[in-house]
Amino acid sequence: MVLATIGGQEIRSSDLGRSYLTMRRREAVAELSRLIAKHVADSEARRLGITFPAGESDAERGRARQAVIGEAAQNFGAGAAPELYAESVLGRSLEAELDARVASAQDRWILSRVIRYHALTTERVEISILVVDEPAVAQEISGKLRAGADFERLATLYSRHPSRTQGGNLAPLAVSSLSEPVRRALAGMKDGDVSPVLEVPGGRGTPVRELVRLRRRIPAQGGDYATLATAIEQDLIRRPVDVDEWQAWYLSLEAEFGLSLRI
Repeated sequence: MVLATIGGQEIRSSDLGRSYLTMRRREAVAELSRLIAKHVADSEARRLGITFPAGESDAERGRARQAVIGEAAQNFGAGAAPELYAESVLGRSLEAELDARVASAQDRWILSRVIRYHALTTERVEISILVVDEPAVAQEISGKLRAGADFERLATLYSRHPSRTQGGNLAPLAVSSLSEPVRRALAGMKDGDVSPVLEVPGGRGTPVRELVRLRRRIPAQGGDYATLATAIEQDLIRRPVDVDEWQAWYLSLEAEFGLSLRI
């Protein structure tokens, strides 16, 4: 697609795409990941028979309208017209903005059911992790744990993983989504055991050192989506899909769906 011409020379959408990927690679990867997740979720929803509840779209549209009204009041003052806010700040008509928000809500609803169905029908583990950069620090912490120190307290003090605020405790994760060193270590562990220091891949190819405590194993459940739908809804009420579960599911796509990134 030609986006512009200057001096007879065309600037095409592919040119813009290459420039965007070069200058804003992180944002591009994030958007690509979102599109991949949506593609897989839509495909799995069709296969499993997951459909957004009839009539819920109208309720979601009402919630979206109230949200826009609130944003308009916050930005322009009480009583501000949401139509003006949508066009001047969001860059599209109010109806187009509501359509987009409803579609986004539907995508999130479907994605959360697909992710949780995969979780319940896959062998999972509840683990706690403690992540540091330096091998010497990891070995020192490992020694403290062998001497009886509390894992959660040490994770809170030393770990650089976001889970440190929960003492290193993670939500149940599919075994298949874990790194190879962690999977190998868990294979020989019992509930309550702590791994030796593991070297696992970190960001930008730099390894980090990780200690893992196995809290419990969760066997896979059998059944199609219709059979597990009630359990899934109850489970989502107790514990909505969080970032760790989303990332674990996304990482499993490589093995399950043949995901290959070329960016």
